[in-house]
Formats: sequence, structure tokens, C-alpha cells
Amino acid sequence: MKSIAITFFLFLGLLQRCPSASGQNQFAPQGAEWWYQGDSYDFMFGPPWWIPNRTWTDHVLVSGDTVITGISCRKIHVERRLKNAEFPDSISTTRAWFYVYDNIDTAFVLHNNLNRFTPLYVYNAAVNDTICLPITPGTSVWDIPIDSSFCFMIDSIVMEPFGGVMLKSFYTHTLMPEDQRHSSNWGAWNTNTHKYNSGKYTEKLGGTWPLTAGLFPLYSSHNVDGGIVERLPSGKLSCYQDNELNLKMSDIACDSIPTPFTGLKKVGGLPGFISLFPNPVSGKITLSSSMSWPKHTQIILHDMMGRTYNPGYVIMQPGRLECDLSKLPEGLYFLHVQVNNQVYAHKIVVHR
Repeated sequence: MKSIAITFFLFLGLLQRCPSASGQNQFAPQGAEWWYQGDSYDFMFGPPWWIPNRTWTDHVLVSGDTVITGISCRKIHVERRLKNAEFPDSISTTRAWFYVYDNIDTAFVLHNNLNRFTPLYVYNAAVNDTICLPITPGTSVWDIPIDSSFCFMIDSIVMEPFGGVMLKSFYTHTLMPEDQRHSSNWGAWNTNTHKYNSGKYTEKLGGTWPLTAGLFPLYSSHNVDGGIVERLPSGKLSCYQDNELNLKMSDIACDSIPTPFTGLKKVGGLPGFISLFPNPVSGKITLSSSMSWPKHTQIILHDMMGRTYNPGYVIMQPGRLECDLSKLPEGLYFLHVQVNNQVYAHKIVVHR
């Protein structure tokens, strides 16, 4: 295993030498476009349904050439159109500019705080390589020091089909201290180990992790009620096109904004007339109520990646029902109980 410590100084000479060694512009060629369709619930651990849902579409366009600090680069324009469940008929717009260039094995982006180009994607890596990169400032990045960096390991490299074209994808995980409660990667927190982010980036496309992709590494808080920063751009990569590739991975139009979820009233914790036991649970969990459970009661669980589980249940008595959770992986879950048009939520731990 080799370690690729890509620091600002290591690349300083390279930055000044050869801004387009390959001449192929494999990342962000002129005229390339991306569309991301995002849902705020996909970026939250839970998700916490009491927070109004937000959905958006990010359009990314490589729109021209320029020269910055003597380096020829390409301009990327990003526009986010966003809807909020509390105001579903209103659309807000956010715009931003970024600057990139690439050589034969690395893509670079202008680091706004450092005022120089820093590595964004490394393509000449091998399995088990460790790579350290600066955290690139974008929008909505919490209080990250301007010289912050993160390290990750290449777990596998896979040739994958995208729109009939085979592209190289790099699957990664973040390396971080045991006591660290935040990390960065092109993906999401790994709920099986609770220790690192898993991620994936693909040549030409950038980050391609399901639901929480983006051009830049995502920053995650690993607190129980934490989540992933909705950087600009981010979300599910729905469409991409350039002169060689035309890719559509969404059932709706590329520029459509997904409809925010507005169907339920605000969630509260379990009320006094409902009790839940045991917790932690290894097999069956019981929900007891002082009232009879309605016939259309729904029990839904979400893991820390936002994945949904419908375990089903059996009503043992009018005010007592049981759910079998024995087949769920170990971990922290949010259990949502929908009674009529009201939803109650509670954290549970599945433990063997």
C-alpha cells in the first residue's frame, strides 16, 4: 500500500507547469452540463420529519475559459432552484462560480480561501492507496478551518457503464481518528462501522454516490441528530452531457425540481399513551398504547443512511402490537409510527 499525500506544496510546481498535460479535458470539458436533484431528507440522519422538507435541482454548466494566477482554467456556473414544503409554490435561486482545470491524472479546483488551485480528483491511484486532499470550500460548509484536509483510502476501482460508455469509478472510505465526529468524502456516513464516510467518484462525472453526490467532497457530522452538508452542487446525479456522453439517470426531466414532502403533520416524540420496549432490541419490539391501534396504523423505520424499512406488525391485543426486527442489521434506527395523520418518532437500537 502506498500513501499519496497530496499537499498544497507538493503540487505547487505541477500547478505552474502543465495546466492541460493531456489536452483532453477529461473532467469538465467546455460545454459539459450536470444536473443534480436533491432532497434534504436524504442528507439527514433519520430523517427528522419535523423539519420542513426542501427539494432542489442544481444545474452545472462549464461556460467558458479564463486565466487565474497564470493558469488556464474553465469556468463552472452553478444554479440551484429550491422549493420548501412550507412554501411549495415558491422557488428560490442560488448561484455560484467555480474554476477548474485538469491534467492527465488529476483535476484541480480553485480553493477560494487559499486563493490557489488545489487537487480535487486523483485518477492515477491504485487500490489500497491513501490520499490526502484539502477540503475545498464551497457553500454551506460549516466552520471548517481554511487549511483543513481529509484522508481516504481507495477500496476498489471498477469500470462501470454510464450511458453506454465505460468509466472508471473509485470507491473510497475516509480515514479518521476514533474520537472524531465529522468527516469528508464523496458519499455518506457508514452506519455499519460508525467510523467513516463511504464515497465514490467517477472520471468525467465527479462524485457519483447515490442520493448524496456532488462535484466536491461532502462534509458530515456524525452526531446522532447530525447530517451531511448540502453543498452546492449536490444531490442525486440525474443527468450529464458533453460532446461524448449523454447520460440520464432520473425518471423526471433533468431540470425538474422534485416535489417536497408535505403530506403529514409535524412529528413529535412518542406521547405518554404509547410505550415502546425493549430498547435496545434484538428480536421483537412491542408498542403498547392506552387506546386501541387503528387498522391503518403504519410502522416505518429509517436507518442512519436514510434507507427505509417496513417491518410489518401483528396486533396482539387492541392496544398492543409487535414488530419483528430480528432481520435488521445492528445499528441506530428512527422508528416512525403513523396514526391517522399524525406521526410519532423514537430512536431505537438494534443489538445482537
